[in-house]
Amino acid sequence: QSGLIKADIVPGADQTLQLGGIFYHNTFGTDAEDLTLDDTVESTTATVKYRWTPSGNPLVDLNAEGSYTGTRLDDLSPAFLAVTEAPPDTTHYDLDTLGFEIDNTSRMGLGAASLAFNYGTEYYHDAETTTDLTGDAGFTPSGARAVTSGFGQATLDWSIVQLIGAARYDSYSLNGSGANETGGITSLPAGPFTVDKSAGAASPKITVAVTPVAPWMLYASYGLGFRPPALTETLMEGAHPGLDFLRFVPNPDLEPERTHGWEIGSKLASNGVLEKTDTLSLKVDYFRTGIRNYIDQTLVPSNAIDPTTGIPIDGYFYENLAGTTVTKGLEVESEYDLHALFVRLAYSNILTELGTPDYTGFDAIVTAPPRSVFSGTVGLRLLSGRLVLGERTRAVSRTIGEISPDTGLATTVPGYGVADLFGSYQITDNVRLFASVENVGNREYFSDALATVASPGRMVKVGFTAALGR
Repeated sequence: QSGLIKADIVPGADQTLQLGGIFYHNTFGTDAEDLTLDDTVESTTATVKYRWTPSGNPLVDLNAEGSYTGTRLDDLSPAFLAVTEAPPDTTHYDLDTLGFEIDNTSRMGLGAASLAFNYGTEYYHDAETTTDLTGDAGFTPSGARAVTSGFGQATLDWSIVQLIGAARYDSYSLNGSGANETGGITSLPAGPFTVDKSAGAASPKITVAVTPVAPWMLYASYGLGFRPPALTETLMEGAHPGLDFLRFVPNPDLEPERTHGWEIGSKLASNGVLEKTDTLSLKVDYFRTGIRNYIDQTLVPSNAIDPTTGIPIDGYFYENLAGTTVTKGLEVESEYDLHALFVRLAYSNILTELGTPDYTGFDAIVTAPPRSVFSGTVGLRLLSGRLVLGERTRAVSRTIGEISPDTGLATTVPGYGVADLFGSYQITDNVRLFASVENVGNREYFSDALATVASPGRMVKVGFTAALGR
């Protein structure tokens, strides 16, 4: 069961306040080999958004947002302590996430130019509490991570040139504890461990845009980025359910990722191309991002033998890959809207190259996306726009995994194409019917190399929305 509540409040002519809440409950079961796992999830999210734009004061455009999410997962599954299977037990995961952001934009004129300065701060905090009657800490032991950021961005518009300079400083702290069941995989010995670390970094960015002929724009940008490790990446430990020879090992020594990248592109937005009321937009973007200390899950065989099965124990842990991992690619988006007819097309060609060869045991880079993805939508608006009918196509190229040093082969996930149909009818200003048929051809396909269950087949959805008191 799930529910949503929203409220819009207008405290004054120049203020808005939005309150929201999302409530979610789900109980479900899954089977893995000969094991049955039962789960119950409870989640509650509360949000508040406030904006103040006093008329006649260009120096104030204030935004403030805050949110809280509390999630509880009760997972009933067999627990594993070292190489001994414990009786089935319920592990309780409690995750509380709190965050807020405050920013303001000040605008001013500088002769023939104009300047807009946006500045602010944001903060979010994740706190995980895990309990288990057997003493096992579960796959995500208790811990907390906090990230604090300050940022500023200045945008200068002068004639056909736009110059944007931005910088932000991010700092994080992460602490937690657990028990490493398997020594000899990494430098972390078997037994209890604790983590208490922090770091910070500045990330500048600069963008230059030129509009030689309106509405055609050319732009280029270069910047740095910072991503701290997550709680799960740092603390995850335990044995794979039903496969005790596959162990997950924590890594308290994980360092934050640092990125440096650039992009160049072009935008075009025009009205009245073929008819007075039509619109055309086109965006072409090429980017290249280098990531140092890229965090990836790696397989490390050990010398230990599972005494129950006699199978060598393999360990999986998150590590910072040496070298620079590169993601680069081309993205193209276009849209033409004639009101009665609309067409949207998008294409991406993205390649990820790891800085260090990484063989996961599945002949695949688990995190790599498909090389090429195409999507196209065409639709009609009839009966003065009340009736909308359309078709959407998604086509994905094959994904080739990394070559195994043992076999010299690589796993290939086949490409696929899926077609969807959709439609809606606005009965009155307050009531709308809608329907869709996703994966019309009931195509069986797998989203990645590790998927053992095919993605959903044909799905038919029918529903309506009604607004009261509008």
